[in-house]
Amino acid sequence: MRTLFISIATAFLLSAPAHAAISGAYAAAEAANAETCAQRCATDGLCMMWVYRASNLCELRAGVSLNFEALAAGVSPHAPPFARAMNIAVAAPVTVAPAPAPPPRRPRRDVALLGAPDTDRSGLRARIGD
Repeated sequence: MRTLFISIATAFLLSAPAHAAISGAYAAAEAANAETCAQRCATDGLCMMWVYRASNLCELRAGVSLNFEALAAGVSPHAPPFARAMNIAVAAPVTVAPAPAPPPRRPRRDVALLGAPDTDRSGLRARIGD
């Protein structure tokens, strides 16, 4: 019996994407659209909030958060009244423009080595004042 429980628990943990653990979701699966994701949350007894991401990933969460980036999100109908009263605003994914390339570096010809005794007469060091 213990072996059966361990194998079922292992299969469940391996079936959810690693993204779910990072985002705070207890379950994540692919969904065709946001309505499907909302329906999954409404039929799940633990779900308080659903988040639908651009990669067709539906996350079910046991708590309500205002910090997320998604295409759509919502609160479950069986969530507590204070959670349903929260204004869930979907934040558009942030796109950062790539930084412009720095200008090409030109070699500096006015650089001199400083701080050592001038004993090298091979002519390999830059000399100051000559």
